[in-house]
Amino acid sequence: MSRDLSESGSVDELRTAPVIVAVGIRIGEVAELRSFFADLTQGTEVAFVLVADGDTAHPESLATLVSPHVDLPVVEAAEGTLIEAGRLYTPPTGRVVVVKGRRFRLQPSPASDDHVGPIDRLLFSLAKDQQSRAAAVLLSPGGGDGTRGLQAIREAGGRSFLRKRTTDGESGSDRERASNGVADHVFPLDRLMTGLMVHIDHVLVAERNGLQWPSSAAYAAEHLPTSVLSHGLDMDRDAAHFRAVIDSAPVLIWANDRHGNVFLNRACRDFFGASEADFRHNGWSNFIHEEDREAFTAAYRVAVDRQEVFEGQCRVLRHDGMYRWMQSIALPRFSDEGWLVGYVGSSFDISRMKSSERTLRESEQWFKSVADNAPAMLWITDEHHRCTYLSRGWLEFTGQTEAEGLGLGWADAVHPDDRERAIRHFLAAAERQQPFSFDYRLRTVDGGFRWAIDAARPRFDDAGKFVGYIGSVIDVDERKGAEMQLARSEQRYRSLFDNNIDGIVSVDLNGYFTAANPAALEMSGYSMDELRYLSFIHLCAPESVDTLIQAFQRGLRGEALSIELTMIRKDGKTRDLIVHGAPIYVDGELRELFGITVDVTERNEAVAKLRESEERFREMANGLPLIVWVHDATGKQEFVNDTFCEYFGITREMLRKERWRLLVHDEDGAAYSEQFMAAVREQRSFHAEARVRRADGEWRWMESWGRPRLSPNGEFLGHIGTSVDVTERKLYELSLEEHDRRTNSFLTKLARELRNPLAPIRTGLELLQQVQDDAAIREEVRGTIQRQTRQLIKLVDNLVDISQVSRGQLELHKRPTRLDEVAHMAVEMTRPMIDEGGHHLTLDLEPEIEMEADRERLAQVLANLLNNAAKYTPHGGQLILKTARHGDEVVLIVRDSGIGIPLEMRERVFDAFAHGDPTAADGDAWPHGHRGLGIGLTLVKHLAELHGGRVEVFSEGANRGSQFTVRLPAPIQRAGDAGGELRGESSDAQRGFVGAGLADGIRETASSTVDAPRHVLVVDDNFAAAKLLEMSISLLGHQVRLAKDGIEAVRMAADFLPDVVFMDIGMPNMDGYEAARHIRKQPWGQAMKLVALTGWGQDEDIRQSREAGFNEHLIKPAESETLRRLITGIDSVD
Repeated sequence: MSRDLSESGSVDELRTAPVIVAVGIRIGEVAELRSFFADLTQGTEVAFVLVADGDTAHPESLATLVSPHVDLPVVEAAEGTLIEAGRLYTPPTGRVVVVKGRRFRLQPSPASDDHVGPIDRLLFSLAKDQQSRAAAVLLSPGGGDGTRGLQAIREAGGRSFLRKRTTDGESGSDRERASNGVADHVFPLDRLMTGLMVHIDHVLVAERNGLQWPSSAAYAAEHLPTSVLSHGLDMDRDAAHFRAVIDSAPVLIWANDRHGNVFLNRACRDFFGASEADFRHNGWSNFIHEEDREAFTAAYRVAVDRQEVFEGQCRVLRHDGMYRWMQSIALPRFSDEGWLVGYVGSSFDISRMKSSERTLRESEQWFKSVADNAPAMLWITDEHHRCTYLSRGWLEFTGQTEAEGLGLGWADAVHPDDRERAIRHFLAAAERQQPFSFDYRLRTVDGGFRWAIDAARPRFDDAGKFVGYIGSVIDVDERKGAEMQLARSEQRYRSLFDNNIDGIVSVDLNGYFTAANPAALEMSGYSMDELRYLSFIHLCAPESVDTLIQAFQRGLRGEALSIELTMIRKDGKTRDLIVHGAPIYVDGELRELFGITVDVTERNEAVAKLRESEERFREMANGLPLIVWVHDATGKQEFVNDTFCEYFGITREMLRKERWRLLVHDEDGAAYSEQFMAAVREQRSFHAEARVRRADGEWRWMESWGRPRLSPNGEFLGHIGTSVDVTERKLYELSLEEHDRRTNSFLTKLARELRNPLAPIRTGLELLQQVQDDAAIREEVRGTIQRQTRQLIKLVDNLVDISQVSRGQLELHKRPTRLDEVAHMAVEMTRPMIDEGGHHLTLDLEPEIEMEADRERLAQVLANLLNNAAKYTPHGGQLILKTARHGDEVVLIVRDSGIGIPLEMRERVFDAFAHGDPTAADGDAWPHGHRGLGIGLTLVKHLAELHGGRVEVFSEGANRGSQFTVRLPAPIQRAGDAGGELRGESSDAQRGFVGAGLADGIRETASSTVDAPRHVLVVDDNFAAAKLLEMSISLLGHQVRLAKDGIEAVRMAADFLPDVVFMDIGMPNMDGYEAARHIRKQPWGQAMKLVALTGWGQDEDIRQSREAGFNEHLIKPAESETLRRLITGIDSVD
C-alpha cells in the first residue's frame, strides 16, 4: 500500500493519520445521525466528513444543524485544514470539500446541470488520497447519486457501506446499488457503525504491522477478535447479526461453541472452499497439513484447557489444493455465569512471509556482515515507508540507537531545516516507486552536522510488488562545499546567460551553434533545437558573409573580435548586430568561440533617420536668411548655416578652432561667453546681445536666442539657436534712451524755467498789497510783473513752436520784409533781458535789404539768438547784431563775449533738449548754472531752414565768446517797393504770439476816450479768469455778462445779444466749437463777432475755430490792446 502523504507536513502526522470516513445524508434526515453514531467506539482513530444533499440555500450552516445530534466535535472545514481523528467535519455553506494530502481543499458548488455532485467529488478525492484506508457510508441517497464515488472507493481498496431501509422505505436506488455490487456492505441504520468499526479495526491492525501477523498474541487479541466482541456481537443470542458482521470482514474469521457448531465468515468459506457443515462433518483438523496437525491441535487443546488466548501457525489446504501457511489467533468466549462457551478467531495467510523469512534468514547474516563493514551507511524500508534496518555505520555516525532510528525515527537525525524537504523527497519517490537521490545535513555523534547524499532504489518481490527501498548514505561534506561554491558560480553565470538582454552564443570550431541564451534565440527566431544544426553562415546576410568569415578566422587564431553585420532571421527579416567574440580554451586547448551579440537595428534606423533629418535641417537652415547655429552639450559648435559664414566672412574650419570668439567685440565678449556657458551648465534657454564684426569689418549689434536640445529620453544635447542683426533697432533704442534722457532733463529744467518768472510775479503781487500808497514802488512792481509775464508767454510760445516743428506742422507766412525792421523788432523783444544783464548791444545793419520772409518768425530767430547771447554772457558783456549781404546770401550775425561753446558741444548745440543736458555724455561741458532748456537754438535752426537757409556756430573755446551766423537766400528786391504795406499789417499768428498783462494794458488805456459802450459776453469755465476779464472790460465802459459753458453761452447770447463774444474752447457740457455753430445758425447770431480766447494755439486749432464760425482766434493771455480794438471795432471783423 502506498499513499500520497507529501502534503502531510511532518513525521508525527504520518504516524497518527486517522482513517477517513465520508458520510452522505439528506439535509432533512440529519436527526438520524444520533442513531448512526450511537455504537461509535470512543478513542478509535477515525475522522468523519459529512456531506448533506438538499436545500443549499438553508439559512443555517450544516455544522449548526448537525451539532445537536452528535457527541463528536463538529468542525466546519476550511482551506488547508488537517484532518484529525475524533472529529466530524462539515463543508462551509456554498462550498464543496475534497481531500488531498489529508487536508481539505474547498471548491465552488457545482452548477445545477453538473452530473458530479458534492458526495461524488468527495469520494473521488478520498479514494485517490487514502486508497485502501478510505471508507464511505451513504445513509440516504442524494443528489449526484454517489454511485460512481462508491465504485471509486472500492477500486482503490477501501470499503463502502449502504444503509438498508425497511421493506416499505427501501428505495429503488438502494436496492440497485446493493444488487450491482457498488456497496460492499448493506446494514440497517443501527448496525452500520458496528460493521464500519470492524473494518476500521482491521485496517489499523494491518497498517501498524505492515500487513504482517502481530508479533504477540496479546496485541492481536486486543485489536482483532476483541473488536468483534467489543461491538456487542454474540453468536449465541443473535446468530444472524453475528453472521452479518463477520461476513463483512475482509479477513478469515471463525467461531465455535461448546456444542461443536462452527461459524465461518464468507472470507473463510471462500478460502477453504468448504461450508460450515463440511467443517462439522470432517473436522477442522483434517484441513491442516499432516506434518503440522498434531502440534497445532495440541496447542489449541492447551489453550482451551487453560481458557486463554490461542495462537498458532500451520499449513492448511486451500480450496485449489494448495497448502498455505496460516497464522491463527482466537479469544475465548464466556457465558454470563463465566463458563467457557467457545472461541472466536481470525486467520491470516502468511505463506509469503514464511518464504521471505526463510530467504531473509539465509541472506541476513551475509548482508549484515557486508552492511556493517561498508564505507556507506545502509538502510532498508518496507512498503509502508518505515525503516526496518539501519547499518552499524548509521548508528555510529548519528549516535542513534537502533530503536531510535527504525520506523520514521531516522528523520530525527536530519537537520531541522532539511527534515521536511527530505521526507517530501522520500515520499514523492515512494509514491512513484522510483529511485531517488537527494542531499541533506545529517547530525553527527558529537552534535554537529555534515552534508550527506542519500540514494536508494526500490525493492520488488517475485510478483513485482513494491516492498520498500534499500539505500545508502554517504558523507559528502567536503565535496558539498566545493559543489555549493561551484553551484553559486554556475548560478551567477546562468543568471547572466539567461537574463542578459544581449544575445550570448557559442559556436564550435566549425562554426555550428552549441549554445544560445533566450535573447539570442529571440533575435534569430530559431529554437535551440533548430539552431544546433545551423552554422553562423546560415544566419548571415550575403553582404556580411566575408566580414564574418574573416572575423571567425581571427577567432580561431585566438584573437578577440568585434564586428558589425546583418543577420537574417528565421522569418526572413533582417537585424543589424554588433558581435563581440573571444576564444574559449579548456586545458589550454581551443574548444569554442564565445560571442555577445547586440541588436542595433533600432539604433541604426534611428541613426539613418537622424542623418536624414539632419540633412533636411541643413538644407532648410542653409536656405534661411537668419543666422542658425547648433552647439553640443559642452558648448562646442557643431553646425552653422551658410548665412552665418557669409555674414561673418568665416569658414566652418575656422569655427571649429574657436575663432568665433574673435568676432565678438572686446567689451561684450566676456559677458556674452559667460551668459552662454551658464545656459549650457544649467541646460536652459539662452538670450544675449553683443556687438560683432561683420564681414566688411563694421561692428554690428547682434541678438541671439538659443533653446536646449533634448534626446527622446530627455538627455541634454546642447543648444540650437538663431542670431539676428538688430543694429538699426539697437540704434533706435539708444536714440530713444537718449531722447528720454533729454526729455527728462528738459522737464526738470522746464519746471525751473517756469518757476523763475513765477517767483517774482508772486512776490510782486504780495508787494502790491503792502505798498498801495507808494506809486513809485507799485509802478516798479507792475513793470517787473509785466516783464516776467512776457517771459512766461515767450516760453510757452517756444514750446508750441517746438511741437509744431517736431510734427512738421509749422507754416511760414512769407511777404516782402525789410531786414533792418526785423532786427529792430527783435531788439525790442529782447531789450529787457539785455538791459537786465547790463550788456552793450552794437547794431551793424546794412540798409535796404528786403526779402521774402515771415517777419515774425525771422524776428523770432534773431530774438532767440540775442536772448541766448545775453543769457550766456557775463554781466556787462558785448553783444553785436549785424546784417549784411554777401553775394547771393543775406547774413545775420549775432556775436557775444560770453562763456563760449565747448568743441564737443558744437555738433549738438542745435539738438532739441540737448543744450547743457547734464545726463548726456557731454553735459558737464557746460558750466554749472548755464544750462537751459535747449529749445531756442533748435527753433533757430528749423526756422532758418524753413526760409531756405542755414545756421552756423563758431567759438574759439571757453570764455572766448560765440558767434551764430544765419545764412538766407539773397533778397528779391530793394527796400522802398512795399514799405508801407509792411508796416500796415500783422498776421493772426503774430497777434497770438505777442502777450502782455491784460490788466496793465487796460489801465494804460482807461483814461483814453471811451468809445460807445458795447455789449460783451465772456464765456469760460475758469471763473477766476472770466471774472478778471469781466472786470477789465468793464473798466473800459462796456456792459459785460458771464457764462460758464457753451449751453449757457447760447442761452445768454439769445437774451443779451452781445456785440462781441470772447469764448473759451475747452469747456464741459458743450465746448466752444459747438456753441459757435449753434449761435451762427440763429438769425440774431449771424452778424455777431465771435472771438476764440483759448490756450489751444496749434494751426489745426485755428482751422477748426474758423470752421465753427469764430471771427478771430486768440491765444491766452491776449494783449489788452488787441482786445480793445476787437471790442470797439477798430479792426475789421473779417
